[in-house]
Amino acid sequence: MAVSLRMIRTIFLATSLAAAGAAHADLVENGGFETGDFTGWTQFGDTGFTSVAAGFGQGNFAALLGPLSPGGIFQTLATTPGGTYDVSFYIEDLGFPTNFFEFNWDGGAPEWTYALPGINPGFTTLHFLLTASSNATDIRFTFEHIPSFWVLDDVTVVPEPASLALLGLGLAGLGWSRRRS
Repeated sequence: MAVSLRMIRTIFLATSLAAAGAAHADLVENGGFETGDFTGWTQFGDTGFTSVAAGFGQGNFAALLGPLSPGGIFQTLATTPGGTYDVSFYIEDLGFPTNFFEFNWDGGAPEWTYALPGINPGFTTLHFLLTASSNATDIRFTFEHIPSFWVLDDVTVVPEPASLALLGLGLAGLGWSRRRS
């Protein structure tokens, strides 16, 4: 069977687009807590009143976080030193008066802290563009909530901007394919 130039172009285009899609792969395991538990996450500190439950957040399940003293969850992600990552998560404060939530990437000072007793901010999705300093990066959430809960859901970490370069390659392949047809 002879392979035509058109077939080679189609294979190139499909491979380029698949590579671009793969570059957008989320590095977080079970970031939406859709397993119904903390699979992929390591808990630390006070784990009381900390669970995964249905009916909250964006999907079928979300993490409910309400320990009486600081507790948390983290994952260690495979990253590229110097690589930039798009980190996002959904957070909701279900009540007050005493609450604390902190997001930390790669150790050091927290990227985001919320600690305002008596105010219920509702929900929001936060986005950060962050750089990894090593090939293993922790994404860490520390929290406390008396007598209510935080809702955490849809935690994602996507490599950037390498994925944009691969997407560009895929689009270039599409343009090349159309020009040659």
